[in-house]
Amino acid sequence: MNDELEYCIKSGYFWDDLLKLELTCNVRLKADDAENKIFAKNLLALGRGESGPVKLPEKFGIVVETRKELVDKVYDNLEENHLNASYFKKRATISPTNDDVDRINLMVYDKSEEPEKVYMSVDTAMEELTDIQTSVFNAITSPSLPLHMLKLKVGSVIMVMRNICPPKLCNGSRRKQFPVKLSYAMTINKSQGQTFDRCGILLDSAQCFAHGQLYVACSRVTRWNSLVIYTG
Repeated sequence: MNDELEYCIKSGYFWDDLLKLELTCNVRLKADDAENKIFAKNLLALGRGESGPVKLPEKFGIVVETRKELVDKVYDNLEENHLNASYFKKRATISPTNDDVDRINLMVYDKSEEPEKVYMSVDTAMEELTDIQTSVFNAITSPSLPLHMLKLKVGSVIMVMRNICPPKLCNGSRRKQFPVKLSYAMTINKSQGQTFDRCGILLDSAQCFAHGQLYVACSRVTRWNSLVIYTG
């Protein structure tokens, strides 16, 4: 540990001579009206742990009663825009768990009436292993692997699941390249660094207080009424 500290930049002989600059304005939270100034203030308090027991303040998002309402609010007018790439570019639903992400993906996917193509994964072993059933391979799920049965329609939003050709094809990129999965929804961790015009947050089945996940989720938008929240 001491060796690592000795090699960090703050241990350099030139550190005391450097001019230190501090960020004073979060561009994502730069508000232009009273309601969004309140949203920005509440969001910063949430990130700093100053809000105490978590209770969503007023004007901190649109709270809905069901998962279906969450999907309908985030993807309003989906039937007219299911082939419009710019429509999907700035909207997504995020959740702490991959299971919930998969469920929301299917809910949005089923709204499209485009023709469907089904892709099946390889489910046989290269060597003869009589004690392993095919169903075992089919049931394997991993954050870095597509589902055994990958269903896609024309216009489906998908994302790359592994770094294939950085920086063009990286984990989390919405591109046409395998291995891929539906990406109408994504985990909170994958949403870091992205900004949406409309973002739904699904919080009904899992805690999301590790590593500032709640703050990360809520700060994906710049305006309070761009956030749609379902807590169950």
